[in-house]
Amino acid sequence: MTVGELQQLLADFDPAAEVVLATDAEGNTFSPLSDVSLGYYLEDSSYSGDFVSNENVDEDEDINVDNAPIAVALWPTN
Repeated sequence: MTVGELQQLLADFDPAAEVVLATDAEGNTFSPLSDVSLGYYLEDSSYSGDFVSNENVDEDEDINVDNAPIAVALWPTN
């Protein structure tokens, strides 16, 4: 999902509504959204991978993000 697609999905919701994130795929628990950061998504498979923040890319010369898409990470409180 892209940021634009997410914006369209959220456009009709109350802007005061709390944003919560599932802590697992089964939806066993949820956590409030705590932070948002910009970086790159390094895909391992069609369903998982790693996120590298812009700060880490600047600090670690061994991280190669040449072909990685820019990504926005949503961080839960827990």
